[in-house]
Amino acid sequence: MNEKKLLLINIAGFASDGKNKSGQLKKMFPDAKVVNIITSGIDPDEVIVKILTEKATDRDSFAIIIGSSLGGYYAHLASIKLDCPSVLINPSMKPWETLQDKVGINSFFNGDTFKLTKRHLSRMEEIVNLMEKTVGLYDEIDDPPYALFTGSMDERLDHAVTRSLLQFPNIDCTVAGYDHMFEDISIIKSAIEFLENYKVAIEDDSFSPHDPFRDDED
Repeated sequence: MNEKKLLLINIAGFASDGKNKSGQLKKMFPDAKVVNIITSGIDPDEVIVKILTEKATDRDSFAIIIGSSLGGYYAHLASIKLDCPSVLINPSMKPWETLQDKVGINSFFNGDTFKLTKRHLSRMEEIVNLMEKTVGLYDEIDDPPYALFTGSMDERLDHAVTRSLLQFPNIDCTVAGYDHMFEDISIIKSAIEFLENYKVAIEDDSFSPHDPFRDDED
């Protein structure tokens, strides 16, 4: 088993403060360090630097990045940059397209406002294009592993597009009845435990983690 302290980096979605999901993570993994990163109204480069800094300050920990919606976009990029596992929940893989209607002043659920600019969106696309040219983003790779969760009733994103880009998840789960908010994330607990031990499995043939979402008879 993995003996390093678990670091869970929760990256909030658009117009979210991330407190709901980070709070659930703390309850599911009381011994882990849970970090919450807000993405809305913040320069994309600054968001990525915050993620990289959190891992750098806990370099001896075992990090798993969890990202929902816009946070899924950042989680995918950061996991490749840091070579660590990720859990993507209803990820917005092309936010420069899907957030066009949100350019301008927006509000968090508590009423605080923030501004999304066209420059924010264009920079998100630039970062993806740069990383695709230099390290590759959508190749069939075993490392870092990731889990993909989508809601069957997601009213915001077309997950046919999501899966056309993310074709090789280690865990791929569509959750019936869940919308874009994906408010209850208890279903991802087993996936995090699986990913936490994944590298142990590939380094030690005597240990093999079980994918909790796969039928043993398949």
